[in-house]
Amino acid sequence: MLHPSQRRRRILTAAALVFALAAFPLGTAAIHQFTDVPDSNIYHGDIDALVDSGVTSGCGGGKYCPSQYVTREQMAAFLNRLGALAPEKTPVVNATTVDRFNASELNRANYNSTGNLAASGGDGSLTASITAPYRGYLLIWGHAELYNESSGESFSYAYCDLQVDNVVVPGTDMYQDVLFDNDPYINSDETECSPSGGYSVCPGTYTVELFVDVATDVIAYDATVMVEYVPFTADGSLPFLFCGIIPFTPADAPDARPEKAAE
Repeated sequence: MLHPSQRRRRILTAAALVFALAAFPLGTAAIHQFTDVPDSNIYHGDIDALVDSGVTSGCGGGKYCPSQYVTREQMAAFLNRLGALAPEKTPVVNATTVDRFNASELNRANYNSTGNLAASGGDGSLTASITAPYRGYLLIWGHAELYNESSGESFSYAYCDLQVDNVVVPGTDMYQDVLFDNDPYINSDETECSPSGGYSVCPGTYTVELFVDVATDVIAYDATVMVEYVPFTADGSLPFLFCGIIPFTPADAPDARPEKAAE
């Protein structure tokens, strides 16, 4: 049997341990990298991240000195390490997202061209594919030079449009008169077909097409098609949930290449 004094000492020791645990929970007493920054410190995660990334190493002696003021020279060192301003530094800043978008979800474009698109009573198409990772808009531009190679001064024509997955984008289909053009001074403004338009899309891969159908004696050449994907409207807001809708007229399409560039 224990002597009464030994029993009393054990009881007091147990009581002291219980009091210590109640006053200083294990989570509060735990420390990570600095003795003066316990896990309970609301800035613990921020300090930990700066240490792990190499922006700071504390004030020495295993301490961070969280309440000390930062001098201008210390600030210069922090900023240099953070932004890699000096050549030998590696950047720490994480810029993988912009305004909630991943880098792969921002603007992307595709372009295609050909020297000969269609000739004398035939048709031709020029395509460019693009993947939309999120709902947004396709802005599309097409262009083809037209030439009337008839032996006499005669009128002819060409038809062209823009399509997304074989669906004509409304407002982009046009008939173009093509005059006999051996004389460069005759109707030189009517020798091209340049439709443009916009199309609302859901996530997926789309094939954009410039289609040209020319009449006899007309050739279409030096053609280009370009498509750009944007995940937001001109004011930076998200588009509507609907897909396959034309949100603006062809005349507005170039202006919708945003306002991000003008900021």
